[in-house]
Parts: sequence; structure tokens; C-alpha cells
Amino acid sequence: MSLSIGLEALNRRVVKPVISIESAYADFMESYATLQDELHHGTQLITALENLYAVQKSVGKFGFSKSLESLIGHQLGSTTSAIKASVEENKKSVWQSIVDFIQKMIRYVQDFFAKAFGTRRGVMLKLKDIATNANNYEFKDGELKAHSISELNTAKQNIYDSLNKSMNEVAAGGVSEFILPEPGVLDKGTNIKAYANALADYLNEMNSMEKSAKKTLDLSLSIAKRGINKPGEDIEIARGIKAASSQTIKQLSDFVKAIFKSARAFMKGIKKKKK
Repeated sequence: MSLSIGLEALNRRVVKPVISIESAYADFMESYATLQDELHHGTQLITALENLYAVQKSVGKFGFSKSLESLIGHQLGSTTSAIKASVEENKKSVWQSIVDFIQKMIRYVQDFFAKAFGTRRGVMLKLKDIATNANNYEFKDGELKAHSISELNTAKQNIYDSLNKSMNEVAAGGVSEFILPEPGVLDKGTNIKAYANALADYLNEMNSMEKSAKKTLDLSLSIAKRGINKPGEDIEIARGIKAASSQTIKQLSDFVKAIFKSARAFMKGIKKKKK
């Protein structure tokens, strides 16, 4: 009986990992939902800050009036001086919460893109295979709901316009809102190779999108930290921070979601031609 020296290991078959696109997509969508919940919290913080500024303005002009008492009760105190002091203290607390919110947003966005990148790998491999062998594919019967390339191009341009705002523009609330419509029925005359390549290109751009998003959040964080030390700053600055750290990230996450949804529908909506 001879002794094996282990050379059979040289002939070991390499098994490529199986990427479950459906599982990765579900994981990504869970991350997307978490991000949207956190964005809603940012809106609540700005509402609280706006209310405090409104109370401050009213007390400064009329003192602690009966109308103000009926509106807010004694949540902030029972005298004009007590309310003024309480408002100042609470404004600092809310500004600190806004700073905490943006720091948390940075972590959530990092997690969101990490999940997106995990999903992206499997989707891109499939899209590239479809593009390479496009002549072997055709659309299945029935409707295929996905965004057109022109819709996605418009959304991408609006997102980059928002992400490339300067600090002054961010502080002034200069982030335009863009809502990507729900996907319509994709024209079956769409070139399969061109569509697959376009979706793959969008997914490839996610690297630069994440960097731009982080830059916007860093700008917002810098402005918010300044607000803690100067809580008397105009409310428009807070609104600008909210617009930059919430609206822009929402548009970006919606865009990434739209790409994945369109890619998923596209891959399910085509089939290999019969030979």
C-alpha cells in the first residue's frame, strides 16, 4: 500500500460560488427600507426646530401670551423668561440631534451601498452575459415594467446636480427635488444589448455616486456642527441641511432601487431564443 503525498489536490475542481440574485435583492431592499425610515426621522427633527423658532419669535414679540399657552401649554415653562431659556436650551439639543442624525445617516448610507454592491455583483455578471450574447435573447410575451434609458438618464443628471452643490448652496437649501416616476411598460423594440449595457454602466457608476453622497453628508455635518454653537442661526440653514442630507440621499437611493428593479424585471422579461 503506497502512501499518498497529496498530489490529487492539484486536480481539485474549482467550484464557483453561486450568487443568488433574488436573495441579494431582498437584502438590498431591506437596507433601502431602513434608510427611508431614518430619513423620516430627519424630517421630524427639522419640524421640531421650526416649532422652537416659531415659539421664540412669538415670545420675543408678545411674551407668554394666552394664545401661546393654549397652543403649547407649559411644555417650555410658565413665564416669558423661562420659555426663552428653555427654547435656547432645546434648540441646542435639537441641533445636536441633527448632528447625530447626519452621522447616523453616513453609517446608514455606507450600509446601504455595501448591500447594493453585494447585489450589484450578481446583477452585473448577468447583464454582461446578456449583452455579450444579445443575439440569443428575445423578449417574452406580456408586459415588462421597467424604466426607459431616457428616464434613468434624466434621474442621474438631477442627482449629480444635487450632489455637486457647494456648502453655501447646501446651507441655503439649494437642493432641488426630483421624483422618479414608477416604471412604465418597456418598449419591446428596445435593443436588448444596449439596454443591458446601459444598466451595467449605471451600476458601475455607483462608486462615484457613493463618494459624492459622502461629500454632501460631510458638508451637511460641518454646517450642523456650526449650528450647535450658533443656535440662533436662521431656520433656512437647518432646512438646507435637511434638504442636502435627506432629499439628496432619498433621490440617490430611489435611483439605485430603480436600476435594480428595472434590471430584475428586464432579466425576467427576456428569454433565450429557441434553436
